[in-house]
Amino acid sequence: MVFTASDVLLKTLIEAGITHAFVNLGSDHPSLLEAFIHLRDAGETRLEFITSPNELRSLFMLIVELNAVDQPAIVRQYMRHVGEIKTGKNTQDVVLRALQFANSEPKGPVYCWATREITEELLDPKAVPDVKISQNWPAIEPAGLSPSVVKTIAEALIGAKSPLIVTSYLGRNHTAVQELIKFVDVLGIPVFSSCPSTVNIPFNHPSHAGVAYGGKIDIVENADVILILDSDIPWVPLHTTPSSTTKIFHIDCDPLKERMAMHVFPSSIRAKADSSLALEQLNDYVATKTTLSASTIADRKSRLAEIHNNKNQALLQLEQPSPDGLLTTPQIVASFRQLAPKKSLVLNEAISNYPHVWNHFAPTSPGSLLTSGASSLGWALGAAIGASLAGQTGSQHKSDLLAVFVGDGSFLFNVPASSYWMARRYETPFLTVVLNNGGWKSPRLSMLGVHPEGLGSKSTARDLNVSFGPDELNVDYGAVAAAAGGAWCKKVLKSVHLELAMKEAIKVVTEEKRGFTPPPRPASSRLAGLGCLVGLTALRSGDFGVKRVGVVDQKALSLFKKESSATEKLASDGISAGASMTVVDICAEAKALEANGSPKVALAYQIYMNRDRSKTEQLMNEAIEGGCKAFFVTVDTATFGNRQSDFSYQKLPGNMDGTPRTEPNRDVFGYWDASLNWKEIAMDAGVAPLDVLIEIRQRDPTLLTDLEVYVDGGVRRGTDVLKALCLGAKGVGLGRPFLYAQSAYGEDGVVRTVRIMEEEIITGMRLLGAPTLKDLKPEMVQCLDRRYTRFQ
Repeated sequence: MVFTASDVLLKTLIEAGITHAFVNLGSDHPSLLEAFIHLRDAGETRLEFITSPNELRSLFMLIVELNAVDQPAIVRQYMRHVGEIKTGKNTQDVVLRALQFANSEPKGPVYCWATREITEELLDPKAVPDVKISQNWPAIEPAGLSPSVVKTIAEALIGAKSPLIVTSYLGRNHTAVQELIKFVDVLGIPVFSSCPSTVNIPFNHPSHAGVAYGGKIDIVENADVILILDSDIPWVPLHTTPSSTTKIFHIDCDPLKERMAMHVFPSSIRAKADSSLALEQLNDYVATKTTLSASTIADRKSRLAEIHNNKNQALLQLEQPSPDGLLTTPQIVASFRQLAPKKSLVLNEAISNYPHVWNHFAPTSPGSLLTSGASSLGWALGAAIGASLAGQTGSQHKSDLLAVFVGDGSFLFNVPASSYWMARRYETPFLTVVLNNGGWKSPRLSMLGVHPEGLGSKSTARDLNVSFGPDELNVDYGAVAAAAGGAWCKKVLKSVHLELAMKEAIKVVTEEKRGFTPPPRPASSRLAGLGCLVGLTALRSGDFGVKRVGVVDQKALSLFKKESSATEKLASDGISAGASMTVVDICAEAKALEANGSPKVALAYQIYMNRDRSKTEQLMNEAIEGGCKAFFVTVDTATFGNRQSDFSYQKLPGNMDGTPRTEPNRDVFGYWDASLNWKEIAMDAGVAPLDVLIEIRQRDPTLLTDLEVYVDGGVRRGTDVLKALCLGAKGVGLGRPFLYAQSAYGEDGVVRTVRIMEEEIITGMRLLGAPTLKDLKPEMVQCLDRRYTRFQ
């Protein structure tokens, strides 16, 4: 096996803790492709490769480019650092140095590049040095303020009549938010967020004084002491000018904005420091040396609370329906706020509606609302994919709902075709709310800000070339998402339809766990919809024989959930119609287990048609209310079995005397409906499931792409599973193997059954030469020419 600089690159990323590599591959990447396979064959799973059809989706990461042109010169102005890999021998050094810059304040993207020839350089694996990644490549430690600066700033704020704190991205560090709250609670100081990209203070806190993206900001002009914390644009000088007597202090991880060509804001002290540490120092100072009386602080807080309450009342008025019934952005965002789960993450790229999303979502937790903080558009959809993937790596990053608010112009900048394809491919559902302005609204607003009385102020959007209309030419944004990723979509025009549409949208993402329609065939061994991570999907069949197990053992659902937690193999559980516990009790048990931390299991219920159909309907309603997601309608047990061994005794297509059969053969269980006829259930006769699958494959294979087909019954070996998957089934049901294993050996038996099935499947795939489930093909199964008289 060849070993190249590309192998070193990927291994360095893994050792540095990189979990996902977004790849946009081309003809310059042969060695990287080979290195991908080396990792896979070695069983390395710590680095997941995410295919990004458009490279704009890949920009929010460590960037590694293989190109001969001088691209570093193009991107250098946007990067924290640019480094070239000139030889495979220093690949580790270049990449790790870049990551030091990326993780040191001010944090940002880095760019590493190499020519194709360098990535192909052959190396001796034993000669690659041990650079001790965990020991020798730390980020720069954050710094605090000098004691004299702490004293100067604290005394100025204590003695001020109208103090103010302005910030934009202090909330990147959640600890800094807590220190800020502590500081303003002691002194009663308002906090204004200018061009925010993070939640810097909870919006329900009395010190929250509003947000703005330009315009006249009265609270800035009226302040006598201003402390700027982590902000690129504390105000726009064209519209807002502080008093010449105002004392201004600036604490920032990058106070000089070294990568900006021009950045001029007055400040008597400009300190390069970590805002969290700086606020901790200021809190320590005012805790012992404040000269403010309790009454003065109380008056400040009372005034802040009154202003805060008045602003909230004004915002609530904006959320009321308009007289003409047309939608407004405050209405839309408020509807989402009222219906969304508490732990939601909103990504705001609404541009001209930036402030509305901030004000009417009104985030109260650090990290619950983000914007890009950069000047370019096309960030939000890719960020949603990245945030969802981050949630899969750890609970600290996981949200109950991901939502994107985006304008129609910026939606197109997001390369939606690539974005929604990726969302479907990597199972990262999120809700997208497109605020349709009929074109670009921000250019017009910018023009009016500079030339409020110019000729353009009296011109139409079409005259200004910022319109996507007329209406018949306006892009169908939902259709774009649906075509690219099978997205669910709905267009809402009137406020009367908003609540129902928002409820449905949130349900699609949170309960069905999709912002898209899953692909008809799994793209990897992680089967869409079943949550199976590797290899085996065990859709446990509802075998009626479970009723013979004791009542305690009937709670085998907990056993299956334990195995699911331990091995991540079992994804779904079929509830038997003949179980000794009711479907209501079993569903309640499942919810109780989930509440206690067990992983969620999708439940399916086995149905037999009762003579009294209303009883069947009642039973199905109970199952649905209990949380069942699917039904299996069973007809074979009321007559001969549907399994291979039963079929060998049932050779004739009609009754035993040779006459045509018009209904199931025997009413085995008295309460099942023996009058259920084949026309009603739209079937010809009972056939072994794998035989039915073969018939579908031969007669109409399109059904296997249009529908999800599952094989339930007769599956005993891993080779049976592979036959079903090769022929196009989505999964298989396993009933009796688990029933017997659990009855005889308890939990150990179930675990062992899973292991046996997994080993047989893996061995079978190796013998077939199929590295992944997507490599299984129909031609791998040899079907004998068997004829059934029932089909003649």
